[in-house]
Amino acid sequence: MRTITFIYSIDAKGIPPIGTVKTNLGPFFTPIGEKKFQEQLTNFFSPDWHISYISFPITQTTMPDGDVVIYNESTSPYLDQKIKEQALFVPSRYFITKDFLAIRQFIEDFAKEQDRQG
Repeated sequence: MRTITFIYSIDAKGIPPIGTVKTNLGPFFTPIGEKKFQEQLTNFFSPDWHISYISFPITQTTMPDGDVVIYNESTSPYLDQKIKEQALFVPSRYFITKDFLAIRQFIEDFAKEQDRQG
């Protein structure tokens, strides 16, 4: 089983003025809706992929663990450039519309390219 690490939110460790930044994928996601979305996405990728949802420390400059690390425009401004160059950007519109097929295609194409590069 391969692993996906989804940088779902940013933890600024109390660094003013940010504090903890909650990823906002749009008005469709309430705390209950986010949990349901995560369950649906996890189930869609199972059993081939395991997804971890993380709150990424803003001061961290090393890649989180995972075969594929993904992020979107909500977390992008807070990530180190080195991480953005190694991770996969998946536009929020695919999450908001729950286009799981498109998300999976993004991830599998990226993983194949990583495998080819060794």
